Amino acid sequence: MVTPQEIPTEPDAQIMGRIGIAVDACAGASIHVYLDDGRVFAYAIPYDTARAREHAVAIITKGYYHNDGAGECEFYPVHRILKVKVVGIDMPTDYPDEVRGI
Repeated sequence: MVTPQEIPTEPDAQIMGRIGIAVDACAGASIHVYLDDGRVFAYAIPYDTARAREHAVAIITKGYYHNDGAGECEFYPVHRILKVKVVGIDMPTDYPDEVRGI
């Protein structure tokens, strides 16, 4: 799990949608966290490739915390997270991949 010292300081966004539904409601760069129960949490981040990777790696390896800004904080362990998606940032790579199958 992410410890309080490692939790991103940006305010967490509201639930943005369900898996299978477009969740492009966040303007600019954002992190989208897909849970096993169909919820997708999303929050805005600065437009910075290194920072986006830090957020994604922290969530994937330590879990995710959701704070709705109304006095409630929920922690989701790694096994509940299906995927983490960085939206709105070009992520250059020397090893581009392709998708096959369904």
